[in-house]
Amino acid sequence: MLAGLLTACASAPPGSAGVSPCHQQWADFQRQVDKHGRTDAQDPIVAGFPYLRVNRLLASFTGTLQQQDRSSAQVHDWLQQALELGRRGATVEWANLPRAARQELRTPAGAPLQLDDLLGCASNAIAPDQLNTESLRQVLLRARVPDSYSTLARASGGYIVARHLALNGVNNLHEEMLQRIGRKDPRARKWPESGPRETARLSREQVADILRSGYGRSALGVPQFEDAERRQLLIHFAPVLKLGVATPSDIIGTVGWNRQDEVEVRVGKPATYTMMSATRHRGQVLTQLNYVFWFPRRAAQHMLDPYAGKLDGLIWRVTLRPDGRVLMYDSIHPCGCYHTLYFPESGPEARQAGFAEEPVLVYPARMPDAYAARPVLHISPVDHHVIDIGARGAETGSPDRDYRFYSYDALRSLPRDDGSQQSLFGTDGLVPGTERGERAFLWPLGVISPGQMRQWGHHATAFVGRRHFDDANLLDTLLK
Repeated sequence: MLAGLLTACASAPPGSAGVSPCHQQWADFQRQVDKHGRTDAQDPIVAGFPYLRVNRLLASFTGTLQQQDRSSAQVHDWLQQALELGRRGATVEWANLPRAARQELRTPAGAPLQLDDLLGCASNAIAPDQLNTESLRQVLLRARVPDSYSTLARASGGYIVARHLALNGVNNLHEEMLQRIGRKDPRARKWPESGPRETARLSREQVADILRSGYGRSALGVPQFEDAERRQLLIHFAPVLKLGVATPSDIIGTVGWNRQDEVEVRVGKPATYTMMSATRHRGQVLTQLNYVFWFPRRAAQHMLDPYAGKLDGLIWRVTLRPDGRVLMYDSIHPCGCYHTLYFPESGPEARQAGFAEEPVLVYPARMPDAYAARPVLHISPVDHHVIDIGARGAETGSPDRDYRFYSYDALRSLPRDDGSQQSLFGTDGLVPGTERGERAFLWPLGVISPGQMRQWGHHATAFVGRRHFDDANLLDTLLK
């Protein structure tokens, strides 16, 4: 129902006298996307403006921008970034549509509609002479990202009582994790290393120069990087993984569809899926580097293991200060679980959780200097936690296996044997087939399908309260 309403809104933006050819093309496109279940859920569409999408960072600016004139540089920059998210989302959905569905789409002149037609008219639609003041006001009012919690589940499941049980469980889990840190897991038969093939390293001054260039391209203060700059940063800060191997599912790999139309992780091809994001902290926008590693599954430790299931992984994130220093690192699993903070020697400290507030696990040792060595993350077998951290300098040699770099966007449109494309993620932002047994007893806490693998933008990281990995002001709530 909601998809139908949004598609209807897409036909005529507020303040328009009728349906423009551009909006009609977008409405037709969205109808096909909805009909075939190809909606990409990463960045939600701004209702009524189908070519614009937002994330939590962009949404955090809307209150300030509502006070500015349409011609301001910050408003223009915000619109361009929302348009870029729209372009990426539409490109993914176009690639994932069945060929026959694309062939049904037509321009106003009756010619076959091309993706370039959609993207071209979208650029024109946000020009100053097309997007009037009232339309801009509606864009900013509607630029919202829904959270990944079910208020209904909390209301009907006794959340007030369940949250106290959850806090006790989280504290016990943290105690258990802290006891495991620095110890070799006896289940592991071997500890092979996997790291980046590229050995190029940057100085802090070089990183600061890249960041300065990125900030200089944005009136909004959200760094914008060129492809070469992104690659340099991602290679420099990439970690090495020291994998505790007890089962065939303890090796990272490349994600793809097999001939049975099932998702699999090909461990013969180690990989990391990378993306850059940004966050706000103490009035500044900070650059973040994200590395996503996938395991074939989390193996069952006993017959009724509620945490076992298909696919598992680790998301490792680096947050940079504008001067090139690392502010902090943090990690989660792709289910949004096990949020952990790691600090360098000169880093901040975590804020103590308040009463009835869910704490975040803090790794007890300080991280190695990012410009002297790569961090080596020791990953436990079976449950794939970071249980120790070492360092690998240039003189140490290469890891046992190289991993390749892929864009995280590749997961949104994976090739299939029949030549078509399909996202790893469902239209709800969850990975089908990765449900966990834990959802049977954790549902009163309101997290939608606890333990299930998720798409970026859908990582709820707390059972008590509401917290997301990509919250624009997350660091202000976690750090002193």
